[in-house]
Amino acid sequence: MAGIAAVLLALTLGGWRLQAAPPGPGPGGGPGIPTAGRVATEGGSHAWYCAAGTSVKSGQADGTLVLANSGSEVLRGTATFYANQSGKKTPAPVSRPVAIGPYGRGSLRIGDVLAAPFVAATVVFLGPGGSAELLVSGSLGTSAAPCATAPSPDWYLAAGTTKDGASALLALFNPFPEDAIADLSFADDAGPVAPSEFQGIFVPGRSLVMVDLGSHLIEQSAVSTTVGVRAGRLVAAALQLDSIPGQVGVSLVTAAPAPARAWWLPDGVVGPGLAEQVHVYDPTGDPARVTVEAHLSRGQSAPFHLDLAPGGQQVLDLSAQPRIPTGDDFSISVRSQGAPVVVEGTVVVGSPAARTGAAEMLASPGTARRWQVTAGGATSTQDEWLVVADPGGAAATVRVAYLNQGAERTVPGLGQVVVPAGGHTLLRLGDHLQVADLGLVVTSDVPVVVERDLYQVKGPGVSLAVPSPVGS
Repeated sequence: MAGIAAVLLALTLGGWRLQAAPPGPGPGGGPGIPTAGRVATEGGSHAWYCAAGTSVKSGQADGTLVLANSGSEVLRGTATFYANQSGKKTPAPVSRPVAIGPYGRGSLRIGDVLAAPFVAATVVFLGPGGSAELLVSGSLGTSAAPCATAPSPDWYLAAGTTKDGASALLALFNPFPEDAIADLSFADDAGPVAPSEFQGIFVPGRSLVMVDLGSHLIEQSAVSTTVGVRAGRLVAAALQLDSIPGQVGVSLVTAAPAPARAWWLPDGVVGPGLAEQVHVYDPTGDPARVTVEAHLSRGQSAPFHLDLAPGGQQVLDLSAQPRIPTGDDFSISVRSQGAPVVVEGTVVVGSPAARTGAAEMLASPGTARRWQVTAGGATSTQDEWLVVADPGGAAATVRVAYLNQGAERTVPGLGQVVVPAGGHTLLRLGDHLQVADLGLVVTSDVPVVVERDLYQVKGPGVSLAVPSPVGS
C-alpha cells in the first residue's frame, strides 16, 4: 500500500522529566482539552489537523506524521498534505491511504510525500480509536504535539519570543475548500498591539500560510497571540525556533481554541541549569485576577497573584522565586477570577543540568480518565517520562499500557500506579521498557491530567506536551 502501510510496531519509551501535580478539580467537570480535542470512541469518521512542519532536507523542523490506533480493528483512512503558499507556484495537495493495524502505530516523514518549505496535513480516519501527532526535529532538537480535531473561530497562544536568534512562526492552515481571512492581534513587551500588516491575512482554500511574527514584533522577549477568523475556517499552530546563547530548541504548539479559568501544568522543577516560566494571557476585553500556585511534593509554597489588564500578558519566572525550593518537584495550577485566560509553560535546560534544550507547551484546562500518547520512545538516545497528576479529592489508580503488535499490553510494573489525591507521580518509561516507537494508553479510575516529556540524551532536545484525551 502506498503511503503509510498497515503497521504493528513494537514500542519504546523515552523521555525526560520536570515535575508537577495539579491540585483542585478540572473546570466544569469536563476535560475539554483544547489543543487536540478527543480521540473518538464511537463509529464514524473523524479528522485530525496538523498545522506545520518543514519538509526539506536539513530543515530545522523536519516533520513526521505519527499515527496510532488503540482499537481492535484495522483503522483505515486518508492523509492529505498541503504546501505553504509562496512566491513560486505552490504544489497541489497530495493524498495517501492510511492503514494502521489493531493496537498499532505508524509514522511517515512528510518530506517523502511532498517537498516544500513548510507542509501541513490532515488525517481522516474511517473509524474510532485513531490519534495523530506531528513530530518535528532538526539541529535544534525535537518536539511533538497532538494535532487539532476541529477548526475554531479563534485561536490563542500565550508564549513566544522574537529575540535575536529566535524565530516565532505562526501557521494558518486552511484544508477546507472555501477561502479564509484572519486578523492577528498580540500582547508583547509594550502591551496590546494589532499591526495593520497582520490584518486581513488571506488564506486560500486547501493551503497553508506561514507568518513570521518577528517581521514586525522585533526583539520582543514575550509575545502572546490571538488569531481571529473573520471568514472561513482555520487551524492555527506555533513553531518556535530558538538559537539563542543558552536557549536552543524547537517547539511545536497547537493553539488553544478558547481561554479558560483554570489550567494545569503537571510537571515543574527549578534548579541549577533549569529555568521554568508560566505565561498567562488575557485575550478578552475584561481584566483578570490570576492566582498561580506551585504545589510542592514536600511542603507548601505561598501562591503568586497576577493582575492582567484586558488584552495583556505576564510572565512568571518560577526559577527566580526564593519561595520555591531548588530541586523540589511541583505541579502548577493557574486560576483566574474575572476574565478567562490562556496559559503556557516554557522550560530552558542547560549546563550544569544533565539535559540541554528549550521547550514550550500549552497547559491543560481539564482532566480525563483515559489518555492516548501517540509519539514517543524510550531508548539509549531518548528518555521518555509520563507525569500523572490527580487534581481531585480521591486517590487515582492508574494503568499504563502500550500498543504492541495487535494487543494492548500493560507496561511491566505500571499496572496499578497509585497517585495520591492532589498529588502527582513521575514515571520514567525506560526503567520498565525499551522501545523506539512507542504508543501509550493511560487509564485511571478517577479523572487525572497527563503530561508526556521527551528528552534527547545526546544533543539538544526537550519536548513537553499534554497528550490526547479519549472519549466525549
